Amino acid sequence: MRVKCVTNECYFRFSTDVNKGNKRKESTQEIVVGKEYTVYGMVMFDFSLYYLIVSSINRPSFLRADYFQIEDSSLSEDWVFAYKGQEKLSVQAIWGYRLLVESESHYNGLIERERSELDYFFDNVCDNRF
Repeated sequence: MRVKCVTNECYFRFSTDVNKGNKRKESTQEIVVGKEYTVYGMVMFDFSLYYLIVSSINRPSFLRADYFQIEDSSLSEDWVFAYKGQEKLSVQAIWGYRLLVESESHYNGLIERERSELDYFFDNVCDNRF
């Protein structure tokens, strides 16, 4: 799957903010408007969709789908899916390579930037090594 960055600013929202009518914006400098990115996984977190990409600062990042438009919607043949439930402020669903979906410690390790999980990602999933 490939996406193109169309903005680096979007509305910040968690389910609690939407219910209160919150209209705050968030922005990121991790992506470049107009650049295409490969999607390595997707997570539905608190009713918002996030893509796992390698950001422009060369690190795996989960960024809101609102920043992107889909350029190629084909999913990798080795992707798997897990539904986790409807809890607020948690992962409701996750798609991607097997370890991402089946190992909470790998998923959390990517978010926390743990060296062993980053090494696995760059050595086995992504070809954009530093």
